[in-house]
Amino acid sequence: MIDFIKKMLNKSERKPSFCSSFVELPGYGKPSVEDLKLEVVLFEKRVKDYASHQGISLQNSNSENKNVYGLLNELKDLNPYADIDTENQKWHNHIEELHELRKFRNKIIHIDHTDLPCVEDLYLRYKSANQLLIPFRLNGGCTVSNFKPIKWIGETLEILINGSIYHLDYADIDNLSIQLHPASRGAVYYKSGKQVVVKITDYDYTNLTVFIEDCPSFQITEDEAAILDDLILSAKGEKVYGA
Repeated sequence: MIDFIKKMLNKSERKPSFCSSFVELPGYGKPSVEDLKLEVVLFEKRVKDYASHQGISLQNSNSENKNVYGLLNELKDLNPYADIDTENQKWHNHIEELHELRKFRNKIIHIDHTDLPCVEDLYLRYKSANQLLIPFRLNGGCTVSNFKPIKWIGETLEILINGSIYHLDYADIDNLSIQLHPASRGAVYYKSGKQVVVKITDYDYTNLTVFIEDCPSFQITEDEAAILDDLILSAKGEKVYGA
């Protein structure tokens, strides 16, 4: 019994390791119906944002918002890959796929699964379409100064984010970095350090809300998320490896 207590005490006093602080769970990355719904809602916004980026008016002759069908028909004649897709065939195939996805919208939102492909297949199709419709954009003026002052206090990184001070150890930095990165966001389960969740909590998809265990939540944009990710990993690298 004494040996067991010693082992537990030693375990609780261990310093955070520099290795990865997360493990994947079976089936964790498999999309759910709710994941699919989120991509469907995002799809409509992506089409409108992309059309606006291409100079298409979002208003019709009656001063009402154009529907997705009308916007896709106008986009058909604006091939961004015209230099390499000289026959317009690939772009027209993309537009046909977007039309096909548009038709699934009501059934997915209202849980009418009649004649619908499986959730995973549809999720991947919407995900691919949404990535296709992201226009090139520049950083919206965010720099590393948005997250300063930043300094190490012993083995803990102190950083100012949106007026609040956060203290992160090595495992916390790993956990926050994983969630800030779009490709891995929400796809892992943490086994050490503070648990972190990043969600889109507004309807226009412009901000991310970051929830860190036992800390105040804060909102950032995707641009700011990328810079914060780079900043904390660089700080960790300098501390651990003296880079």
